[in-house]
Amino acid sequence: MSGNRNLNLNEKVESAEARFLQENSSENAAVKPRNNVMSMSKILEELEDKDLSKRLHKLLDECEKKKHQKNEKDPHQEKINEIQCALSHIRGGTLEYNNRKIKLNNENEVARGGFKALFDMGEGHVIALRNDNDGYSDTTVMQWKNATIYEPERAAKLRKLGLQTQDYECVEVKIEGYAMPALRMTHFKELLNQGKQIRGVGKNEKFGSSMVFGHAENLENEEYLKLIFKPLIKDIAILISNEIDLGPDSLETFVITNKNMKMSKQSTNASNTIVNLEQELHFYLLDFFEKQRFNQRDDMLFNMFEKDEYDYESEIKFYLRSAYSGILHAVKPDELAVLNLESLWALDEKLTLSFKKIKKDLLNAILEEAEKIYDIDQNQNQNCNKLK
Repeated sequence: MSGNRNLNLNEKVESAEARFLQENSSENAAVKPRNNVMSMSKILEELEDKDLSKRLHKLLDECEKKKHQKNEKDPHQEKINEIQCALSHIRGGTLEYNNRKIKLNNENEVARGGFKALFDMGEGHVIALRNDNDGYSDTTVMQWKNATIYEPERAAKLRKLGLQTQDYECVEVKIEGYAMPALRMTHFKELLNQGKQIRGVGKNEKFGSSMVFGHAENLENEEYLKLIFKPLIKDIAILISNEIDLGPDSLETFVITNKNMKMSKQSTNASNTIVNLEQELHFYLLDFFEKQRFNQRDDMLFNMFEKDEYDYESEIKFYLRSAYSGILHAVKPDELAVLNLESLWALDEKLTLSFKKIKKDLLNAILEEAEKIYDIDQNQNQNCNKLK
């Protein structure tokens, strides 16, 4: 009989536990609020075993504890919620930064990509916000918060190595009163005033009027093409010497710089080439989110680029292809007319033939530059050891 009695009591407590959890679930509570303590007391009256009563008392304590934990404010989640509120107004809302206000509309929009939306803040700067293509889940918001930290960090590391990159700065803005992190950077139009002509693979405007080739015969001039590649070869050597792994998005923008950092007098005649003007075409590195998204290591902030095993051969070929693409897309429509070509496709067809002929020389030049950098680093390390 005692076995049957314990069995019945177990059935009772299991039934009581089930009823208690059902009655106090968030779904039922929203429909039918209950007094947890009174509800539990009524259930306990039905039980005849003190041990089983203790089990239900413990269950009550756990439920109450969870309820209090849920009601406690989570500063981290509150910040995510505020950013989500800010981003919900990215189309048409009012952005405020540094005592300036702008409307987030087509008039002030500079560019919009898969990850960022850029708006003109005036005074030579733009503000980058998270684009709304993927919605604003907690994960998406955290990705943006991370990007506002990592993008400036990575850009600073690249600049220190002697590479051209965007001057990111993490700032806090308000959209309709809601605060969120954003990226502030120099407008490409302002860079033109500083002697930097931005050209790119994307749909963005190509700035400046310097020509890459100027004459149709330069497309087949191997020595001329090597001169154009020379600054890009140095960039590639720096990247591979430091085992830096960048994605395609980071390599779609290029800049024509003047050695004396002053704007040369420009015109659209055939002598206005970057070689004749002693200008250089370089990578203009930006948009590092792609690598951040696929790299989940905890030390990502400090070991931002390096992979566990760096594939030098693959990286060299990838960077060289990107450099070729940059030269191709640095040519503006007015230069295509001078070259008697109707499109970039036609230019690519002609330029590919010349590129194939010098590709081996370019690969050798990259390795030579990388060896120079390695020798310099080795000598510096030896000198430092001598001083110790």
